[in-house]
Amino acid sequence: QLFEAPEPCECSVCSEEPFSAGQCGGTAAPTAAPVPTPAPIPSPPVTPPPVAPTPAEDGAPLCVGDIAVGAVLIVAVQSDAPDTFAFVFMVDLAQGTQLFFTDSGYDGTHEYFRDTEGTLAYTVPAPGASAGDVVVWEDGTSDPAWSAISGNFALSGSGDSILVYEDCGDGTIAFIHGLTYSSGGWVSPSQVASSQDSALPPALAGANLELSERDHLVYNGVLSGTAAALSAVINSPDQWTADDNNRQNLDQVFSAGFDVQAATTTPSPTPSPTPSPTPF
Repeated sequence: QLFEAPEPCECSVCSEEPFSAGQCGGTAAPTAAPVPTPAPIPSPPVTPPPVAPTPAEDGAPLCVGDIAVGAVLIVAVQSDAPDTFAFVFMVDLAQGTQLFFTDSGYDGTHEYFRDTEGTLAYTVPAPGASAGDVVVWEDGTSDPAWSAISGNFALSGSGDSILVYEDCGDGTIAFIHGLTYSSGGWVSPSQVASSQDSALPPALAGANLELSERDHLVYNGVLSGTAAALSAVINSPDQWTADDNNRQNLDQVFSAGFDVQAATTTPSPTPSPTPSPTPF
């Protein structure tokens, strides 16, 4: 009986074992190199929006000035003609620094003040102001450091206010100190209706005076201490004299200025070393 030779078989059919192209007479296909995963493209940095001036609680935009709240404090006000007031520096300020003083009431709007009164500017002369220096303004002064900015600065004998501030140059201001001697004290912005009225700027919550309605108001407390200690007593009404008849010469009262001392810190005690145990 004749048998036919079997046909050559293909590896994939004839064998259940794993095979290679070499075993089947072929050439192995090259293994493709893995495609590298591209690095993620970094997102562009997010630029934060510009910070707007800090709004006061009543809507008037304020700024953070170069002069801190309480850096300048009013220490006297006399409304009998000629009007006069005095202020003291609690810090050193450079020549050319400008301070503004207004008797216009603050009403919390974007215009800040009623426009029926006046504003003065004081420019620190050479060589600069030192902490403790006292400056006196008197109506009619010829001191070139003072200039009238707007309106008519005139302290009312029936009560008024003085607000000290810095102009930030972008349409905003930064308050420094405030004083009122109106019979109604500080009022709410909605109640600012006359030349005697003023609201208290929120920034001055801890740096203001509310005095009785008198013609002659002069600080009469200690003249030496740290800035913090002096600020506390200057802003205390019980440290002021108040009357309607005894006008004082402010240049004489504050001729020696204030002695603003540097704050001192008490060093922490050094702990005693722990003794080593005695070896046995």
